[in-house]
Amino acid sequence: MLEIVGGLLVFIISPALVQNVAAYFTAEELGQDPHDFIAASVLHWANVYATGPHQLFIALYLLVHGIVKAGLVIGLLRGRLWAYPASLIIFGLLIVYQLYLFILGQSLAVAALTFFDFVVVYLIWREYGIIKAHQARNA
Repeated sequence: MLEIVGGLLVFIISPALVQNVAAYFTAEELGQDPHDFIAASVLHWANVYATGPHQLFIALYLLVHGIVKAGLVIGLLRGRLWAYPASLIIFGLLIVYQLYLFILGQSLAVAALTFFDFVVVYLIWREYGIIKAHQARNA
């Protein structure tokens, strides 16, 4: 749900506002240490975001990612067996794409999202195995 909300916020919040907020919050730190990695990264991200077509891509990516995940989670919660392999395939494809994005841009946000998706895939795989074993015992 956070991805859906984040995607909607990216559509609503102007790139100039993101750039101004980033400049405000990093100004003091960069004034003390112009080579501060985190502050410089935040400012760089905001500048890249504000100067290119990145807003639309980020918004659509977060919305699609969040909506697909929400649909799969609903299927999983309802016990639909098709949702397990579908989730593994879709999350696997998203992980591959996110790894590609990480290699291109080395974004910490993409790395965190990818790690979270790896954990989700592991949990889905494990639960699917438990359900299949339970069905085999009851058959």
